[in-house]
Amino acid sequence: MIQKFGQLTPTYDFRTKWGYTNAGFAIAAECMKKITGETWESNLQKRILNPLQMNRTIPLSADLPKQSNIATPYTLVFDTIKKLPFPVIDNLAAAASMGSSVQDMSNWLICLLDSGKFRNKTVIPYPAIKTTQTPKSIIGNARRIFNTSNFLLYGLGWELQDYDGKQIVHHNGGVNGFVTSVTLLPSEKLGIVVLTNTDQNYFYEALRWEILDACLGLSFRNYSAFYNGYYKRALSRDISEYKTWKDSVANKPANVDLKKYTGRYSHPVYGCLNISETEGKLRVSFEHHSKKTATLEYMSPTRFLCSYSDITYGIKPWDFKIEDKKVNALTLRVADFLEYTTYDFVKQ
Repeated sequence: MIQKFGQLTPTYDFRTKWGYTNAGFAIAAECMKKITGETWESNLQKRILNPLQMNRTIPLSADLPKQSNIATPYTLVFDTIKKLPFPVIDNLAAAASMGSSVQDMSNWLICLLDSGKFRNKTVIPYPAIKTTQTPKSIIGNARRIFNTSNFLLYGLGWELQDYDGKQIVHHNGGVNGFVTSVTLLPSEKLGIVVLTNTDQNYFYEALRWEILDACLGLSFRNYSAFYNGYYKRALSRDISEYKTWKDSVANKPANVDLKKYTGRYSHPVYGCLNISETEGKLRVSFEHHSKKTATLEYMSPTRFLCSYSDITYGIKPWDFKIEDKKVNALTLRVADFLEYTTYDFVKQ
């Protein structure tokens, strides 16, 4: 993955706009291994988890199913809740594979708020903490629903902004079935962690701001009602869009030649996918995701509706490129929660 990372075309020109990618954390983990001679997870366990007594925290997602008393991941497919398998994402371990608890995360926040100390013993050198919380990039002007914020910057793994005259340090995170927010208000020695076990909610955002406002003595704003309204409007748009897509599928002509869409398609970074025809439908298999498949339903000569076997990948239209009556390329999409970027595959 890291070898191919450099082959991706950046979304923006160099130093013109801030952008986020999890892959940077994976590269940092490999640097750690090179420097220390030990894996990222081994360093984490020895240097952070053990000293902070984070005994319910595991570095690798492969160990999640082995744990007791653990939250199960869920997602929403439009307005229906669906149970998910635990994510398997250890190829990006340093970015998103960890599992933890409120108690363990509290120990982590106490350490950060006490200059790197835990129970009067230094675990993380304070200069290292300050380095991570020093601005490195400009995200832009901060926009808050209520109250005053002016700037939004990025440190090393932290978003930094002002809020009602005080600095807050925070970051969100999400993988299949889970979203989380972690927030520090250093001047007040306040730490907030919100853990949720569905990847389709705004509770982790709403509760964060509700607690911040209460601790700062600000007016009650009812963030829950605001975010719930926002969620319902977005859900209504998604359902309407999906209905439009399915209406196109329902109007499929009887004599569509599906064979011209079959074959092997390649992407210079991802690799290949194969499209075959089975019982009058197009099926997709993926070179590097052997356990995942997809079904394509005809919408128009240049567009099919893709439904992935893994529901977290979503339901999205794929566009096909046709020249001289021959299909020569396609544009792949997945759920926005996973990836906004599209990928262009060329037919071989």
